Amino acid sequence: MGRANRVLRVWLIDDHELIREGLRILVEKKSMHFVVRESGTLAEAADAAPAASCDIVLLDLTLPDGDGIPFIKVLRKMRPDLPILALTMHSTQERVLGALEAGASGYLVKSASEEDLLSAIETVGNGGTYIHSAVTPYVLQSFREPHADSDEPVLKERELQILQFLAEGMSNHEIAEKCMVSVSTVKAHVSKLFDYFHATDRANLVYEAIKAGILSIE
Repeated sequence: MGRANRVLRVWLIDDHELIREGLRILVEKKSMHFVVRESGTLAEAADAAPAASCDIVLLDLTLPDGDGIPFIKVLRKMRPDLPILALTMHSTQERVLGALEAGASGYLVKSASEEDLLSAIETVGNGGTYIHSAVTPYVLQSFREPHADSDEPVLKERELQILQFLAEGMSNHEIAEKCMVSVSTVKAHVSKLFDYFHATDRANLVYEAIKAGILSIE
């Protein structure tokens, strides 16, 4: 996976101090990553967002001063480069799809194993998309329709391959090495994928591919 050895700076947004403490201990004891910031409310997080130095946000979707899903949209506008992993007790279809549509790059339920949590942080923090197996059926069930515009050109095998690598968080250089092509060739394929799915960024591209039933997730 791309940049898998990069040390990630984690920002925890959760109103339960014990949960934040448990997550911090888990992240720092069982991985090389570390927690650099903690927030207990959306207001506190909004104030901190412009200057927050971090690589990934772990966001609880139910906070005392508001719903986390609209805040995802706010945070994406303020920090479009900052990956967001929704970490919540709620696993309803409405909440899962709402978070992903708002701009989250991953969705994880709090009952997930330690291994799943660390894997999600690695994947999302390095530019990939992570959907926990407990909620994957909701995504696939709702978005199995083929791409609606029949005038769109059919994706080629190479573009499907690159799409999968993008979902794994690989950079253009890493994809070029994997496919044994030039970086400029990869960029051309990525550009076509963005146009095909009308995507705004890589996380949105992967999400739209999942919606279309073109990209499978584990």
